[in-house]
Amino acid sequence: MGKNMLQKLNRLRGTIRDRVTRLNKAAESYEPPATPEETEIILNQKLQNVLELKAQMKKLLADYLYLPDSTNLEESLEVIHNMEEEIEDFQVKFKILLTKYCKAPNADNVPMTVH
Repeated sequence: MGKNMLQKLNRLRGTIRDRVTRLNKAAESYEPPATPEETEIILNQKLQNVLELKAQMKKLLADYLYLPDSTNLEESLEVIHNMEEEIEDFQVKFKILLTKYCKAPNADNVPMTVH
């Protein structure tokens, strides 16, 4: 069970990593659309994506920790930790962009954590 499950989790981690990379590109190259309304919709969707990624990372970490004790997780856990930090940074970036371009209180209505 351990080796096959580890491979499956590593593939899932790679898929999440791809989403993190796409979010990074979106955050770094963000150009606001013509209207504040469009900007608000787009940025709120990006924030929602960040929250979904946070939830996926939480589940992924739990799945890794469920593997047998003999499984070497040092590298995997380090990668997960780094990805979690990146996701937190994206959340802050998108909230800042939302505040900057929309000047609306909606950025405060987006939860900072996933329960």
